[in-house]
Amino acid sequence: MYDKDKIILMSKLAVYDEGEGIADMKKGRYFRRDYVYKQNMKTRFYTFLGSVVLICFYLIHITAVGGKDIFLMLSTGEYTGVLIGMIVFIVCVQVFYTVIGTVIHNAAYEKSKKRLDGYISLLTELAGLRGAETADETDDGDDEEADEEMETASGHVSGGAAQKNDNEFDDGVMRGLRGIAAKAASRRGYAKGYTK
Repeated sequence: MYDKDKIILMSKLAVYDEGEGIADMKKGRYFRRDYVYKQNMKTRFYTFLGSVVLICFYLIHITAVGGKDIFLMLSTGEYTGVLIGMIVFIVCVQVFYTVIGTVIHNAAYEKSKKRLDGYISLLTELAGLRGAETADETDDGDDEEADEEMETASGHVSGGAAQKNDNEFDDGVMRGLRGIAAKAASRRGYAKGYTK
């Protein structure tokens, strides 16, 4: 019974790890404010470059179609209004995309956080199954010793060494999973106060 449940939980954990888990773990390294700030800095940088490219195309258009020398017009102050318009355009684009980016990145962070919470609950459930299985093994310890004595006495020793190696492997896996769950829970608990 426990093995089937453990296999199902471990399969769910493996699917998550291979899919969304990698991106969620990267997002989970940051507090929400830090993650959104970092993503918005990227957005601002790329929107600034895009705005400059659009302005350059506009200036090339004025030069090609109008046949005017832009540098001469800028130096004489003839295009002061156009220059102010370009600066206002850049600022408006920055503000617009920063607001949109903040909404999008906050939503992405929240979805990631919910998936990580589910991942931690699955790890906790798996650790609970392992703990319940270990408790059952310690309760039945007298019966196992009696069974081993009977098998030894009758000359039929079944793979006890293999069972011992499997239990050591399971213990190592569970220690690793508990370590991951403890780190994630402590990180989540630590960041929880700052993300609201």
